[in-house]
Amino acid sequence: MKPSLRHTLSRIFLNPFVVAIPFALITILLLPYSNSKHSYKLISGKLVDKAGLNTTQTYIDLDNDGFAEEISHFSNTINNCAVKITTQNGVLKGQWNFNGALQKDANLLVFDYDNNGEKEVFTIYNRADSVFLGGLNPDDDSKNLFDDIFLDKILFKNETIDFIAKMQAYDMDNDGFKDFVIALSAGHSKQPRRLLIWNRVKNTIAKSESIGVMIGQFCVVDIDRDGTPEIVPALISYENIDSDSDIPCNDWYRWLAVFDHELKPEFEPRNYGKGNGSIYPILFWRDEKPILVILDYNKKSGQKFQLHIFDWETKSLLPWDSEVKFVGDINIQSFYQDGEAKLLIIDNSGFFHVVNVGSLTVEQSIPVGSMVRNLSVLNVNNDSLPEILFTDEFNRLCILSNDLETVSHVQMPEAAGKLFISSRKLSHSERHLILQTGNQICEYQYVPRSFGWIVNWSLYLLVYLGYVLTIWLIMFGQERYLKRRYNREKLLAELKLKSIRNQMDPHFTFNAVNAIASAIFKEDKQSAYNYFSKFSKLVRSTMLYSDRMTRMLDDELDFTLKYLEIEKFRFREKFDFEIIVDDEVNLNMEVPRMIVQAYAESAINNGLMHKTKDGLLVIKVYNEDGYLIIELIDNGVGIEKSKELNKEKAFKAAKIMEEFIAVFNEFNNLKIICKMKDLMEDGKVSGSRVYIKIPFDISYTFSGRL
Repeated sequence: MKPSLRHTLSRIFLNPFVVAIPFALITILLLPYSNSKHSYKLISGKLVDKAGLNTTQTYIDLDNDGFAEEISHFSNTINNCAVKITTQNGVLKGQWNFNGALQKDANLLVFDYDNNGEKEVFTIYNRADSVFLGGLNPDDDSKNLFDDIFLDKILFKNETIDFIAKMQAYDMDNDGFKDFVIALSAGHSKQPRRLLIWNRVKNTIAKSESIGVMIGQFCVVDIDRDGTPEIVPALISYENIDSDSDIPCNDWYRWLAVFDHELKPEFEPRNYGKGNGSIYPILFWRDEKPILVILDYNKKSGQKFQLHIFDWETKSLLPWDSEVKFVGDINIQSFYQDGEAKLLIIDNSGFFHVVNVGSLTVEQSIPVGSMVRNLSVLNVNNDSLPEILFTDEFNRLCILSNDLETVSHVQMPEAAGKLFISSRKLSHSERHLILQTGNQICEYQYVPRSFGWIVNWSLYLLVYLGYVLTIWLIMFGQERYLKRRYNREKLLAELKLKSIRNQMDPHFTFNAVNAIASAIFKEDKQSAYNYFSKFSKLVRSTMLYSDRMTRMLDDELDFTLKYLEIEKFRFREKFDFEIIVDDEVNLNMEVPRMIVQAYAESAINNGLMHKTKDGLLVIKVYNEDGYLIIELIDNGVGIEKSKELNKEKAFKAAKIMEEFIAVFNEFNNLKIICKMKDLMEDGKVSGSRVYIKIPFDISYTFSGRL
C-alpha cells in the first residue's frame, strides 16, 4: 500500500465521526426502545386515602355519568372492613363499615345489583370463624344495603384464621338478576375450599363439595351453549392436605375441574400428576367450539411450565407442540384483537409471544426484556381497545398497544408493596392510568405523541454526537499530551546539550589549557601534571553523564571540587573555597546534574572574579526537615553588581540550572526550591547566597530514566 493511501485511510478511519459509529450503534441497540405514538404524564403522586390501613383503591363509574368514583377498601381504625367512596371532584359520598375483619387481598364486587341502572358495591369479611357477605348503596350512606349474609365457617389453625375469597356476578338461573358466585378457600386450616352461589332473590346459598386444592381466579361462561353457565377455576396445590386423604382433588396432585351451575363437576376432575403447583385454564373459542388452554405449573418438575389443550367436546387432553420453546417461568393472558382470540405468553427468554388460538401458531415474538412481571390486559387510553401491560427490569410499566406495534413506558414509584394497576374514567373522552404500590398511588394522563419518532431519532443523534465529542476530547487530549511530551523531551535534549557546552565552555577550556601550559613552560611539571589530571577527569565525567540529567551527590561534589581546584589554579590563588558536608547526608542520594557546580561557577565568574584577592566560596551540604539543603556563600561583588559588569553573560550557568529545576518540578508535588540573594553588611553588599532545597523523595523519572 502506498504511503499516501495509507495516510489517507488513517485520517478517515481515525476521524472522531467515524470512530464514534460502532460505539453509538451498540449503545442505541441497548437502549430501551419506544416507538410509541403516545406517552403518559404524571399528574399526581400521593398516599392512598387510608394509608397504613391495608387500603386498596379502585375507580369505577357507579352512576353511569361518565365519571369514575374513587372506592377505598380498607380496615378501619377498629380493624373492621370498611368502604369509602369519593367523587371525581373529591366530594365524600360516604363511608360504610361492616362488623368483621377484612382479609388481605380481598376483592370488591361492583355491579348493578337491582337492575336500576346504577352499580352497588359488595365485600366479604369475617367475624371470628364465620365469613359474611355485605353490600352498600353508594347513594345512601345512612345504612348498609345488607349485612352479614352468612357464607361459611372457616376452621381455625393455631388460633388464627385466614382465607381468600374471589367474587363474580352472573345470572346463574336465568331469572333476570345476577347472582353472587364466590370462591372461598381456607389457608392454613385447609378447610373449607369450595364454590358458593348466593341467590339474592331467593335468599339461598348453594355450596359445592369441599375439595383439597385452593381455588384462585375463575370465569363463569356458558361453555356448552345449553343456557346454563359453567365455572372454570384455576386450582392451586400446596401439598398441605394429608397425602392419603380421600378428599376430592387432594392437593398433592394438580387438577383440572369445571363446575356446572349447580356447583357439581361438569366432568370427572382430571389429574395432571403429583406435584406442588397449579392448573391455570384460559377459555377460547375456535370455530364456535370451546377450547381450554391449560398452563400446568409444577414446582417439582425440571420443566416447571407446560402448555396443553383441553378439547371440550371430547373431554380429552391434547398435546401442544409449539414451534417456540418457552424458557423458564411462563406468564399467560387471554387477549382479543380485531375480534380474534389471541394468547399472550411471556417467558424468561425476554420475548413476548403472541399465539393465534385458532391455529395454535405463534404469530409474533416481540423482544421486551428478561424480567417481565405483572402481565395484564386493560384499557388505559379510552380508545375502547385493551392494551397489554407488564413491568420490566427497569421498574417501568410497559404499555403495549392493541396492534402490538408501539410501546409506552411509565416509570413506577420506588415503593414497597404489591402493584395494583387500574384506570380511572374522567369523562367520555378521557381516562387516566392509576398505579398503586403499597401506600403510594400515582395517576398518569394519556398524552398523544404525534412526532414520537422525532424524539427517538433526536435521542439517537445526541448519543452519536456525545460519542463524537468524547472521542474528539480523548484524541485532542492525547495530541496535547504527546505534543507536550515531545516538547519536554526536546527541551531536555537541549538542556543536556547546553549543560555539556557550559561545562566544556571554550573560554574555560582554553584558559585551563593555557594555565597548564604556563606551568609546563615554567617547568612546574608536578603542578601541570596534577591539574592536567584533574582537567581530564572533568572532561571524562562530562562525557560519562552527557546523556543523564542526574547523578549521585558524591559525584556532583567531586566534580565541583575538581572544577574549583582548576579555577583556583587558573586564577592564581585569587580566591579560596571550602566544601562542608554534614555527616548525616546521604552521599548516594540522586541530585540534578550541575546543581552544585553550576552555582559554584556563577559565584566565581560573576562575583569572585571581580575581586583582586581574598575571594572565598563556602559550600555547605546538610539535611533539614525532609530536604537536602545546599548553600553556596561567596564574598564577591553581589548579584546586582555582577549583572552590570557581566551584562548578557551574567549567570549563564545558573539560568540553565533554573530550566533544569523547572522540568523536574513539573513532575513532582514536592518542588526543588532555589533562591539567590545578595548579602548585606553595614548597609553594603558583602557577597551573595544561593539556597537550594531538594526533597528526599523527589522523582526524576520521565519516559524512563532521565
